[in-house]
Amino acid sequence: MKKFLINSLILSFIVFFFGIIYLSQIGYETKRFNNLVSEKIKEFDDKISIDLKTIKLKLDIKSLTFYLFTKNPEVQYFDVDIPISEINAYTKINSIIKPAIKIEKIFVSTNETKIEDIKKIVKNIKPSNLKSILMNNISTGIIKSKTELLFDDESNLKNFQLDGYVKKLNASFFDNKNINNAKFIFLIEKDKGYLDNFSGKIDNLIIEKGNLQFSHNNKIKILSDFVSKIELDEVKSRQLFKKFVNKKFFDNKIRLNLKARSELDLTLDKTLKLENFSIATNGDIERSYLKPNKILLNPFTKKKSTQ
Repeated sequence: MKKFLINSLILSFIVFFFGIIYLSQIGYETKRFNNLVSEKIKEFDDKISIDLKTIKLKLDIKSLTFYLFTKNPEVQYFDVDIPISEINAYTKINSIIKPAIKIEKIFVSTNETKIEDIKKIVKNIKPSNLKSILMNNISTGIIKSKTELLFDDESNLKNFQLDGYVKKLNASFFDNKNINNAKFIFLIEKDKGYLDNFSGKIDNLIIEKGNLQFSHNNKIKILSDFVSKIELDEVKSRQLFKKFVNKKFFDNKIRLNLKARSELDLTLDKTLKLENFSIATNGDIERSYLKPNKILLNPFTKKKSTQ
C-alpha cells in the first residue's frame, strides 16, 4: 500500500511537471475563447473586424497566469487589413474554470508597417491631434508596435498603452521644417507619452541623440532634450540667414561645424497653433573658417569693412 502511494505521488508529479512544460511551451489548442477575445478587442473600437482561427491556452510560469495566444489573425478596420502578428490575452488561473472568464489585459503586436498603410486606417477614426499630425505632417516611414489593453474588475476597458519603434521617418512641421530619415522608440498612453533614442535630420540640423516627453489635456505640452550637430557652408548659410545678412556675404567661403546640447519647451493649443516656445542651447564650435573674396562686406550692412 505504501509503495502504491509513493508510485502514485511520483506519477502525479511527473504528469503535473510535464503538464506545466506542455502548457508553457506548446499550449492547449481550443476555440472556447475565440468570441471572448474578439469582443474584448472590439471594446477598444467596435469598427474592428477580427477572425481568430485558432487560440492556444498557455501558462506564464513566472506570474502563474494563463494567457490565450494566437498568431497572424485576420484583422480589419473599416475594411483595411491590419498586419497583426500575435495577440496575447491574460487571465487569472482560477478564472479559467469559471463560466464567465475575466480578461485582465490583452497585448496586440503588429508586424512592421508602412506609414502610408497606417494612414488608410487612421483616416476613418474621429478627429484628434494625433490623427491631424499623422495625416498632415508625416509623409513616409515604418512602424512596429505593441498595444496593451487593460480591463477593470467589471471587464471594462480602463486604459491602454502603445509602444514600439519608428524608422525611416520623413515629415514636415512648423513652416516646412523637414525631418528626414528619423528613428526612435516610443510609448503613448491616454494623455501622455515619450519618444526616446531619437536620431535624424531636421533641415541642416543633425540630431545625434534626443528624447521628448509630451502630455495633452486642453493643450499639448512638449519637453525635449537633444544633442545636435550642424555643418554649414555658404550655401546652407544663405538658406538659414538670408533674411538677416547681406546676400553678398555668402559669396565668401564659409565653413562652420557646431555640436550642441539643447533643451526645448513648447506649448500648442487644440488646433496645433504654437502658443509658447523656448530653447536653451550650449555647445562647442568644432571647426570654422571664413575665406573672404577680395572685398569683405560687413554682413549686416551694405558697407565695406574697414581695414
